[in-house]
Parts: sequence; structure tokens; C-alpha cells
Amino acid sequence: MVGYGTTKCALQYLTDGLAPEHRDTNVLVGSISPGLVRTETVARGIPHIPPAMRASRFEFMNAIAELPTTSAAWIVAQTSSNRRNGVRLVWLTRRRLLLRLLQRKLRPRRVLQDRAAAGGPDCSDSAT
Repeated sequence: MVGYGTTKCALQYLTDGLAPEHRDTNVLVGSISPGLVRTETVARGIPHIPPAMRASRFEFMNAIAELPTTSAAWIVAQTSSNRRNGVRLVWLTRRRLLLRLLQRKLRPRRVLQDRAAAGGPDCSDSAT
């Protein structure tokens, strides 16, 4: 996962450099940060979570994770309406993160399911 995080930072750095260069052109440069999305990359990391940490990690990840369809709909809406250069589109804002973490006991979400222990896939085909 170190490489993944490093490339995300590098892409943001590149975006921050390209946006000013295209300020007076018809090219819009920006970045999209959809937060944690249930993907194959996420699923591949699940078996590496130590069993003793699995329950708390899943509670946290389920609180902040999104389905790909949710993220895709938001990305389409945001990019379709954006007309400004250098915009950072961020789904998991500090406010949203705080609300999700405060609500996780009252309204548990099941975007990811721990099926690795049962020998099945790490991410379910449906979420509730």
C-alpha cells in the first residue's frame, strides 16, 4: 500500500503544478478524491489485516467506505458541473468523516464484509 499512497501524493503534486500552467487555456486540470471505495485493491488488503484488529478495522472501514456506484455517480455529477481550473473534488471531507465516525454505532454500514475468515471473497457482491 506504500506505493499506492505515494502515487496518490505524486498525482496531486502534478495536478497542483499543471493547473496554473493551463489557467488561460481551454483545458481544466483538477483532482478527484473519492475516499475509500470498495475495489479489488481494498479486497486484496483485507487478508493482511491481523485477526486481532479485524473487527475494529472493519467497523472503521465500513463507516467511511463507499460502493463504486455511489462514488461514480458523485464523480460524474461533480466533473460535469465543474467549470473551474485547479479544483480538488473531495468526497470524504472532514465534516463527512466526522459524521460517519460519530454515526457508526447508531447506523452501522456494511460496504465491506469480512469473508476472508470464512474462506470466501473479501468483498461481498452487495452492500446494505
